[in-house]
Amino acid sequence: MMSVASLARRRFCCRLRWQPNRCWSALNDDVSLAAAAQQHNVPARLLCVVPPSSWAILRPQSLPTGTSIYLAGGRWSSTSSKHGRKGRQTKSPSLENFHSVIEGSHAAFRQLGEIDRRSLAFFWTRISQLVTGPRNRGNGLARGAVTERQWQQLMNELVAIFGKTLDEMEKSDQRVLTQTTLAFAKIAREVDSPRQRRSQEPTEKILHTILIGGDSQRKEKLFQAIAVRAIPILPTFDARHLSNLAYANAIAGMNPRLADGSTLFDHVAQNSIPLLKKFEPQELSNMVWAYEKIGTRNPGLFNQVAKEIILRDRLQSFDPQALSNIVLAYSKSGVRSPSLYATVANHIVNIRDLGEFNPQDCSNTVWAFSKAGESHPRLFEKVADHIIGLEHLNTFNPQDTSNTVWAFAKARVANSRLFQKVADHIVRLNHLNPFNPQGLSNILWAFAKAGEPNPRLFQKVADHIIGLNHLNPFKSQNLSNTVWAFATAGESDPSFFKAVADHIIGLNNLDSFEPQALSNILWVFAKAGESHPHLFRRVADHIIGLKDLNTFEPQHLTNTVWAFAKAGESHPPLFRRVADHILSLDNLQSFNEKNASQILWAYASADSVDLVLF
Repeated sequence: MMSVASLARRRFCCRLRWQPNRCWSALNDDVSLAAAAQQHNVPARLLCVVPPSSWAILRPQSLPTGTSIYLAGGRWSSTSSKHGRKGRQTKSPSLENFHSVIEGSHAAFRQLGEIDRRSLAFFWTRISQLVTGPRNRGNGLARGAVTERQWQQLMNELVAIFGKTLDEMEKSDQRVLTQTTLAFAKIAREVDSPRQRRSQEPTEKILHTILIGGDSQRKEKLFQAIAVRAIPILPTFDARHLSNLAYANAIAGMNPRLADGSTLFDHVAQNSIPLLKKFEPQELSNMVWAYEKIGTRNPGLFNQVAKEIILRDRLQSFDPQALSNIVLAYSKSGVRSPSLYATVANHIVNIRDLGEFNPQDCSNTVWAFSKAGESHPRLFEKVADHIIGLEHLNTFNPQDTSNTVWAFAKARVANSRLFQKVADHIVRLNHLNPFNPQGLSNILWAFAKAGEPNPRLFQKVADHIIGLNHLNPFKSQNLSNTVWAFATAGESDPSFFKAVADHIIGLNNLDSFEPQALSNILWVFAKAGESHPHLFRRVADHIIGLKDLNTFEPQHLTNTVWAFAKAGESHPPLFRRVADHILSLDNLQSFNEKNASQILWAYASADSVDLVLF
């Protein structure tokens, strides 16, 4: 017997005949018309599939003459005639195919008394598609063209639909619950993004008010309510819906906590572990990605997922994105699994070519191995050969580019051809505006760390930084890594160093600078021979003003006084403060011989000999 989905694909629609007080139920793609007819003891001819893709028929209810029923494919009304009752289709927007938020809102609100929970799930899914699509597509209300009445009408409609959805979710099964949750999560992520919060789009502002609220308390309450509904029925969830529920909460940034102190993710893990053999590759990938994304450690789940992946004979069914996301999740979560990394690496190495790996897949994979400290030279060689063989790197975005070279440098895998390919790509760019400060600093750090000199690349980055109006987006670590790379690579650009120094001097305070960043910056200026007395004085005054120097490690103290002595910058109060701190320590075992010798050299060179310290 042909399934309902097959009939829908054939755009089949038979006559719908009403019978008063006859109960009907929704069909899904696993139920044939014949089976449904037998289940409800009605002739099969009384059931109908509405094109193009709907298989929902009617929720259980009686159908007296004149009742309007809204199906996924349109609106149907029962009418009287001497030949009996029959349905006729009238034009009305579908709850899964409308083209704007306002169109869908009007349609759903008109049907609010009749639509079921599954139709509501389709409605919110379609809303999420419109909101997350290209800008202004599906908005329904153009910027600056909204009357107060239109605004209030849309707000009232969406609030009513949202309220009905929450009521229906209390009785929802796994499919409807996860579909609705995923839709809410995607909408919430989009309308709460910094870009959208600056937007004046009416629909997005309304959705933000409904789902997020001014202080995000509404979002927290919403996902808390979903968790309370989901947890009692989690044992009925299959692998796909467990994975989707975790994924939805992760993209919303939510991990609801229950009264007993447990979290939703605790319960999802508990119910997922026995079913891992039934998880598809993408579901395994989404599951571990969700746990890492939300920042909750569950070594038990991760260890079992790793065992499941390793036990699978082949990984051909895992696409590149799934593989890269899995190792990325493990590296970020800190859960060690050398066997998992080896299994994934060996699989990738044995692939004939990496043509199906996009730039993000390549960069995330090598980045994950480097982050986890998992060495696999053949994997890195395979990825490098693939990138080198590309005609160009135009499909690599700034993060892909920086992550790739950072990974090779961190893993200490030498590949001059790869670094040259990346450098040539960056140098040929018209400008570096798409690169954020961390990306730029990571690229230069990688070239310096790997010992790959490239003056044209360093000059390109220096010119970009010098040309900026200010360096406020650069964090202290970005500045530290950038100037360290210049000094280590032997690249000198006085204008660049002056721009960095002037930025630091102009800050209200240096509280955002960790001891390592401060000491490294001073060390770099001294090593590079870049004189800047005001910078040294500003850092010295900051250190003297600290309550204590307990956060300064021996290397930080060593680099600081060495830099002052090397640069010829005299600052006796700073040297006294450092000496007093060292003398206050119970023992000096944390200072190695190199630290000790450089500190003594610095004090002697700066004419700040402290006899007690010596």
